[in-house]
Amino acid sequence: MISGKATLIILAVIAGWAYFDSSGINTRSLFILSFMSVLLGVSYYFGSRKAQEPTKIEKIAAIFWLVFRRFVCFVGAILFFGASMKLMFFSEVLFYKFWLSLVSICLAAFCIWVGVYGQGWQRGAWKDDVELHARNKARYKWPW
Repeated sequence: MISGKATLIILAVIAGWAYFDSSGINTRSLFILSFMSVLLGVSYYFGSRKAQEPTKIEKIAAIFWLVFRRFVCFVGAILFFGASMKLMFFSEVLFYKFWLSLVSICLAAFCIWVGVYGQGWQRGAWKDDVELHARNKARYKWPW
């Protein structure tokens, strides 16, 4: 989850971008502002209902969030892996080729991890991610 201060900063940046765009307020900026606000609102909604039994709407939102997160992360992993393969086989610069490919493969692995397990409250603890995913899986009765 994103902290309260980070959420306010993100919303301020998005709102500033939406309202101070050179073309003024347009449908694209309002869509992005609305979409980001919904994503942050879902995060706060899940956090506020941890102690209560999940409602049907919460279960549907949790399944949507899981599918959305996995889709975005797996597409990101495919793109990072593809970039790594392109660097390894089509790059002319030998020194950077290996290191950039290694970084790209690590980012692809991280995307896969976040897609499968998500991120827990402790950003550096990988075990926390697995535990939180297991609790969410039991709470929302996810089959996968």
